Amino acid sequence: MLRFAGEPSDGGFDIGGGESAQSGPVLAGDQFGERGAGGDGRSAAADFEPRGRDAAIFDERREPEDVAADRIRDFDGDGGSGQLADVPGIAEVLDELRAHNSKDNEVTTVVAGVLDRDGRVLLCQRREDQAHALKWEFPGGKVEPGEAPEAALVRELREELGIEAEIDREIMRYEFAYPGKKPILLIFFAVTKWRGGMENRIFREVRWEPGEKLKEFDFLEGDAPFIAAQAG
Repeated sequence: MLRFAGEPSDGGFDIGGGESAQSGPVLAGDQFGERGAGGDGRSAAADFEPRGRDAAIFDERREPEDVAADRIRDFDGDGGSGQLADVPGIAEVLDELRAHNSKDNEVTTVVAGVLDRDGRVLLCQRREDQAHALKWEFPGGKVEPGEAPEAALVRELREELGIEAEIDREIMRYEFAYPGKKPILLIFFAVTKWRGGMENRIFREVRWEPGEKLKEFDFLEGDAPFIAAQAG
């Protein structure tokens, strides 16, 4: 019978330009001399320097930088009392940039079901026309936005094998990155109960094999750490 390895346990934005800048919020209509830009009561600092957590956003994305700059560059450049024209607009732009940056850094979660039947595990082989052609894998797939991993696996098993599965427990999880790709989070679940007649809907081949034979198959690279952990 397949032996599962033990489960693992499982700054704000500063627009001040110099040492003489005063602290405090800048409100629409405030003069820079009053809330610290030039510090001399009259002139405003002409240059805008993003700092802290927002600096990386502006440095790495020239196009968003230009968008933000359009909102910020409405200063009085004649040496008079410059005025920040659209503080709420700037805040909105920064929120949008942070949200965009957050999406870029999101990790895709992939779930896999380890279906056990009398000590044999279900293995699935990808078709020739699929990515990673002819590699073996466990059934499963990507978690959709807002979807729980267990619910995603139930859906995937329904779509791929035509069964209604009951998810038992999480076996293992880890991050893995294919060459040139962003890391993905892989979560493996034990599945020992399901309803309905199983049918192969998308794979080249499915087969039941003893757990000790898993290492003999050419699995997806992302599954290799899991296979090694079970063999160990």
